[in-house]
Amino acid sequence: MVAKINLLSRLAPLLFVFAPFLAQSNMTVYPMAVSINSQDEGNVRVISKSNEVQYIKATVFRIDNPSTPQENEVEIKSGDANHLVVMPPKFALPAGSSKTVRFVAMEPEQKEKN
Repeated sequence: MVAKINLLSRLAPLLFVFAPFLAQSNMTVYPMAVSINSQDEGNVRVISKSNEVQYIKATVFRIDNPSTPQENEVEIKSGDANHLVVMPPKFALPAGSSKTVRFVAMEPEQKEKN
């Protein structure tokens, strides 16, 4: 049995961000909520809706003080404790194609931070 836990509750407040690309590109990321399995892995599919090649770069952020006026995004570097590895971190997405992007929790959080 695979224990599925919502990525945001398991690794919160880490956030995988495609937002800058979604605003400028014609692509879909599915699913938007990712489950992490018992091996601390999960994945999404990035689907091109463009007629041109798209170049994608993934960035991981921690959200401090979520849902407050002090909310702040802090970029997480791959060497940081409790980090999330994104594979591949950069890739070209040919027109009309899709690519699986994997997440691996190197040292997952045991509880959500405030």
